[in-house]
Amino acid sequence: MLLKNRFYLPPLREHSVERHKLITKLNSSTGGQLVLVSAPAGYGKTTTVSQWLHRHPHSFAWLTIDKMQSSPDILWGYIIRALQTTQPTLGINAASLLKSSTHSSFEPVIISLLNDLDDLCTNNATKDPITLILDDFHHVENAVTLQLMNLFLDHLPPSIRIVLTSRKQPSLAIARRRANNQVIELTDTDLAFHLIEGRDFFNHTMGLSLTDDAINTLCQQNEGWAVGLQLTAPPLQQSLSSLNKFCLLNTPYAAHEQ
Repeated sequence: MLLKNRFYLPPLREHSVERHKLITKLNSSTGGQLVLVSAPAGYGKTTTVSQWLHRHPHSFAWLTIDKMQSSPDILWGYIIRALQTTQPTLGINAASLLKSSTHSSFEPVIISLLNDLDDLCTNNATKDPITLILDDFHHVENAVTLQLMNLFLDHLPPSIRIVLTSRKQPSLAIARRRANNQVIELTDTDLAFHLIEGRDFFNHTMGLSLTDDAINTLCQQNEGWAVGLQLTAPPLQQSLSSLNKFCLLNTPYAAHEQ
């Protein structure tokens, strides 16, 4: 039995900073491509992809991965079920093959699924590519599972694009895919907050009134790390609140009232 909450798109966070440049880059991806969003924890990988899907809705399947899904039979069972949320007939034969597969016979499952996806192009069943998001892909460490994912990526038809979020670069022949123009990458450098997004976060979302120099300094000190900035903001709010109270109590009018 599959956990249903593995297939849920995370909700859009209230007052989240718009990642316009990143969303533009995600929008530039096409069917047949891999989109790799790779950065350490706390850089906003999942939030960015979720924001993209909320702002630019299209046919997608979301799967959040944990360590229990690293084995090929479990992961590909989840992937097939995720894709069936977009096209119910996708992967019916592949799912049947998966149930009867041994550890040495997973390739027919992948080939069957690829053929179904290719039929979507041939039959014009989908105008735009389906997006399959595999969130937290760093949990996949099984060598056979990674080999099968490489096989899947090597033969992606234009009817689907794959988006992976991961805390590290996965063993998926990324250098070769770069050379073949099959991969679009977002790294911690891309995800890091700079002045414009820092201003949006501190002054709009958090209600502060920091100068650009102060914002630049905070972004540099935290290396643009989103969680670091989130941890920095509350003490600044508290300091500003204390300063405002001090100023209020020490105005001539306040002193006269006392």
